[in-house]
Amino acid sequence: MKKLLSVLSIMLIMTVSVKAQQNSGQLKIYVANKATVLSHVESGYKEKVNKGYLIAEVAGDDSETTVTSNGNTYDVESDWGEVHFLVPKADVEMKTYDITPLPISIIGKGLNFVSNDGLNARVFKSNLNGHRYANTSAAKDLGINLNSCYVLSIECIDENGTKVFVENPVGVMNGKILSNAYFPILWASGKGTGKSSYDQAGKLLYNQIVVDGEDYVAAYIGSEKALYFLGRLYYLTESATNIPTAEPAAPQSLDDFPISDILKLITTEVPAGNILKPAGYKYVGDYTSEAARTYIQTWCRNCIASKSGEVQQFQKGTSSIVCVVMAMGSPTTLSIEVFNTNARNVIINELKAISFVEEKGGNDNERNFSREEQTAMMKKSKKGWEFVIFPVVCE
Repeated sequence: MKKLLSVLSIMLIMTVSVKAQQNSGQLKIYVANKATVLSHVESGYKEKVNKGYLIAEVAGDDSETTVTSNGNTYDVESDWGEVHFLVPKADVEMKTYDITPLPISIIGKGLNFVSNDGLNARVFKSNLNGHRYANTSAAKDLGINLNSCYVLSIECIDENGTKVFVENPVGVMNGKILSNAYFPILWASGKGTGKSSYDQAGKLLYNQIVVDGEDYVAAYIGSEKALYFLGRLYYLTESATNIPTAEPAAPQSLDDFPISDILKLITTEVPAGNILKPAGYKYVGDYTSEAARTYIQTWCRNCIASKSGEVQQFQKGTSSIVCVVMAMGSPTTLSIEVFNTNARNVIINELKAISFVEEKGGNDNERNFSREEQTAMMKKSKKGWEFVIFPVVCE
């Protein structure tokens, strides 16, 4: 495992994800198309690498490393300054893939993949078989249920040319796996990585412990019908019904959910009604909690709500409830509650579009975003999802 982690640590330092990119489902890899030299800026060290060397990966929304086009070179630098080098552009080929989450409905007893050089990979549902995974709290934070999880198992090559396995439980999001290309935890058995910790039926053979906390990138590329890992594609070996070749575009807007108008309340210093009423919201009323020293102003659209912001009855269309919350000693807060995944995803897309950056570790039930001095938090509510944004300047 130490040998594999040594290789991974080199590659993971080069993992890139750009906060500002609009399509978080896109994977970009930078590969040496000939033998070349990486010129390390601070030390002056010249590192020779061979053709096919994976120089950098771009996936997701969290930035750890940046790749900057600078004349005839790429400037590659990690945020924490451990790695910073230049490489000639002419020596690098950039490949772009669209990440396609895999529906768990098509996995069945498992999907098998093989690379052009004969390495194997598979996706399957784990059977604990009397064993256990360690660090369940870390897995829970990632939305992974270790008692009933899917596993990604990939055979790869370590720095000494030895075949080893990288295996990890993966979270399920909206009935799909591999929706996010980042894996911040690596489990292993401590029995060596020369063979899988699972049998062909998916039964776990050894207790699993956490051995690494670095991110690594793995993804399913629908256009290629292949898994991606460390610059290598592993191609699907059998026909599967309904295997996706591309991820359907996430909804960017809903005609009956004016989220762009609602979010004007964050930065527009006017009474909330000046924006919400023209956007089709009905004023429910004010609610005061003496115990919590809280004043709530409630508006609703396509539903009936109580003054405290609880949904009482749904109506035709996209239902939503907007509350302006003022509490003694706290900044004014905007609360938006929606009741279907399309509306939830529209809010997430809109927050990102106005420069809110999502923090790591989010899942379908809880996500956090931030920009400058503002915070947005999403949490699962009884009947939908609530987004709480603060501070806001509306009245």
